[in-house]
Amino acid sequence: MDRSAAQRAGRRLNAWILGWAIGSGCLIGGSAGASPVFRGDLNGDGRVNVSDAILALRMAIDQVTPTANDMIAGDVAPAPGAGGRALGDGRITAADAVRLLQYTVGLLSSKEFYAGEPATVDLSKTLLQFDSASLRTQLYGSPTGGELTLPVSVSGAEQVAIGSITLTITPLNDGPALSIVRVEPGGILPDRAEILTTPSSLPEGGTGSVRAAFSLIDQKPLTGSGEIFRFVLKASGPASKTARYRLTLSDPDFTTSDADTVSIDPLEETLASSG
Repeated sequence: MDRSAAQRAGRRLNAWILGWAIGSGCLIGGSAGASPVFRGDLNGDGRVNVSDAILALRMAIDQVTPTANDMIAGDVAPAPGAGGRALGDGRITAADAVRLLQYTVGLLSSKEFYAGEPATVDLSKTLLQFDSASLRTQLYGSPTGGELTLPVSVSGAEQVAIGSITLTITPLNDGPALSIVRVEPGGILPDRAEILTTPSSLPEGGTGSVRAAFSLIDQKPLTGSGEIFRFVLKASGPASKTARYRLTLSDPDFTTSDADTVSIDPLEETLASSG
């Protein structure tokens, strides 16, 4: 595609994004000079939203000249990246604007958007991830239907004092029930970390949805990356290769030691046999 064709395509995409944003009531704004906070946040408002996609498009068609920080924040395509990069190819193009928009409207999960990149550009954006690959191996490889573990990890925590998340397991067909029987602290939490659950006493046999929380009040707040919770699960019987489940981490609530809310995205994945 030559330069003029690329610019025409960019203008069409710009018009489409603008129409979508106005129709959905999204605020459009931002400045190329704003300092990005994390990957994807071109306008520096602490979020990845339609404004960032529009700003990336304006940079792609030379309406705005990107700064060095803009190149770090806005270069998100392709994923995985080219030339040894975790993301991007060293340019901001219409492809970056499209990926930003896809993430904004929920067509890409956080895991897909960040493409396995460790944390983000800095540690001010916190990400959740569960080890569904490990759970898949345990579930579909076990003939006993015994206890299984689902580690939930955090990337990019910075001075987090309190954190909570709800894990919900939804069967998608007639496979054996998969229930949460208890929640254990992950390795990144200190030994004296307090773990709370809702319900506070899990029923015998487990439950399909649990809200887990940790409190580091009067302790050193959490900074860095690692496992925060270990959900212990139990299947009611051996899972056949056709059994499928939806794993959802919802309602994230993470707060710093200064009582500021940390931006963190929910996470959802379908668990199915890879065999």
